[in-house]
Amino acid sequence: GVFASTTSLGTPRFDHTAAVYDGRVYVAGGVTATTPSTVYSSELVFADASPNGLSTWGTGRPLPTARSGHTSVTYGAYLYVLGGFNGSFLNDVLRLRLE
Repeated sequence: GVFASTTSLGTPRFDHTAAVYDGRVYVAGGVTATTPSTVYSSELVFADASPNGLSTWGTGRPLPTARSGHTSVTYGAYLYVLGGFNGSFLNDVLRLRLE
């Protein structure tokens, strides 16, 4: 297959994570600016996935602490966000029920 464009994230970002649960793509955190200083994001955004691509992105409950370089996974009906960096190294584990 070949890559095809679908709905853009809206806010450009890097060093974020993505996870999928029940046909929905979740994107957490990341870095949204580097000039004049680094801006770490606490955003959680989501879009429904289909064979035609992604729906418009919606905004979910923000992370309590902005971060980048973390890991996100889903297990059962939960999204877990682990560690990361926001000027300091983070070792917390966050959990959000997605239903």
